[in-house]
Amino acid sequence: FIMYYNKFHSRDVLNATCVSPGAFVYYPNNSDLENLDVGTYPLIVIFTPTNPNYAVVEAVSAIEIKPTLPTLQWPRLDSIPYGTALSVDILNSFCEEKVDGQFIYEPSFGTVLDAGSYQLKAQFFPYDKKNYLSAQLIVDLVVDKVYPTIAWTNPSDIIYEDKLKELQLNAILVDESILGQFYYSPPLGYVLDVGEQKLTVEFIPSSSNYLVSAAVVNILVHKKIPHVVWNNPHSITWPESLSQKQLAAQLFDEHILGSTTYTPSIGYILEPGWSDLLMSFQPLDENRYVEVNLTVQIFVEKCPIRVKWDQPNSITYSTLLSETQLNASLDMDGHEYEIKGHFDFQPPLNTLLVAGTHSLTATFCPDDEVHYIPVTICTVVTIVPLSPPLLWANPFPINYESELNVLQLNARVVDSSIIGSFKYFPDFGTVLPAGVHPLMVTFYPLDTLNYEVSTHKAEIVIEKNTPTIVWSASKIKALTYGDALNQVDHLNAVFANKNVKGSITYNPPLGTILTAGKNVFKI
Repeated sequence: FIMYYNKFHSRDVLNATCVSPGAFVYYPNNSDLENLDVGTYPLIVIFTPTNPNYAVVEAVSAIEIKPTLPTLQWPRLDSIPYGTALSVDILNSFCEEKVDGQFIYEPSFGTVLDAGSYQLKAQFFPYDKKNYLSAQLIVDLVVDKVYPTIAWTNPSDIIYEDKLKELQLNAILVDESILGQFYYSPPLGYVLDVGEQKLTVEFIPSSSNYLVSAAVVNILVHKKIPHVVWNNPHSITWPESLSQKQLAAQLFDEHILGSTTYTPSIGYILEPGWSDLLMSFQPLDENRYVEVNLTVQIFVEKCPIRVKWDQPNSITYSTLLSETQLNASLDMDGHEYEIKGHFDFQPPLNTLLVAGTHSLTATFCPDDEVHYIPVTICTVVTIVPLSPPLLWANPFPINYESELNVLQLNARVVDSSIIGSFKYFPDFGTVLPAGVHPLMVTFYPLDTLNYEVSTHKAEIVIEKNTPTIVWSASKIKALTYGDALNQVDHLNAVFANKNVKGSITYNPPLGTILTAGKNVFKI
């Protein structure tokens, strides 16, 4: 027998027959036979007849199992556009027997083929090289040329006389890697007429893998507005009349013919204030150019007024503004007649300003506001911080050892509305020695902007103090005649204030022997 691996059934081999009934036993059996690898193997069959009158029969044969050639399949391939890389969607052959192995393709995965017809080859290499042969399969593939995709949107509107430039002729390829040349119609520099116009482009690729592409867009060409410049003229003073200095619109497109008119015209006298001046340019070619109408404004100033005001001297905080500071006046030099009106001052009369430098403004308001404009003049005034006056009389004398307190340190501000704090030297609780001593107080105002620190001096007399001696008869022990006086039992007076330094002299003195009876001591 000659069979191919994994391509036969045991019944195709183990099919011995006998005319007599009985049982066949095969070596190898059914399952073993189908699991044999490639090679040549003996086949043994033993027939045991049912009739005991027949002997058991044994027969020997052989089987050769050859390697199997796998069957490859490759789904039909449609043409692909140029630029498509070979992928699993194209290189997708398979083995019908589902044999484990490896496919190798020519061309390989990821290859990008030029436009044209190609044969693709798939080679299959089974992992079980003993039982399977390598196989290959070839199919046809067509790669089509492609149209490069042009990206070109309708350009923005342009004005007549604008030449076509790259801002309008700006088609690009979606795939910028494709080389080639754009050709526009109309070309760069062409001047289109007024209205909606078509722009065409052709892209001729350098590579034979691409076809010629074309695109069309529309562009709207508007009538041109002649370039006329007319700035607001400089102001004039009433009653100056209009002249070419003010009515001076300039047409920069000198090749555009037309006529210009002004309203109001040269020689007209405007009233004080803002006024509109109108200009109209009417082109002769109305099909390509539009009429231009411009409006500017001119300001006619009222007759000027001059005032004078000298800077006032500085004043101290708490001084109200008066006519001494607010004394601006008219400068009548050059005026032919009296100008009636009044001054408004800011800040006004009787204003209390805080310390610092302040602006003062005076505005003269004329009664005739039709032809005269109010005029404002400014100056400055300096407000100097006030040093608050203090009241502090010399305090009454006190005895030595008395601490300074509110009876002595009692300065106050003359203006009780000024809030602040006092600092004394020497301060509260100080004990001064006997004698005359200077006292000083410093007032620190809470409002440091408008008030300065103030100081005041006084003096106080500290009178000497009489020390208190503690010595009672109960502390003097009785003594026997002949005993001398001593410090422990008899002469033992002390100062009530232990801080008092000094000596105590006794009469009779230490060591005296007193007479019998009652004796009097002095210290």
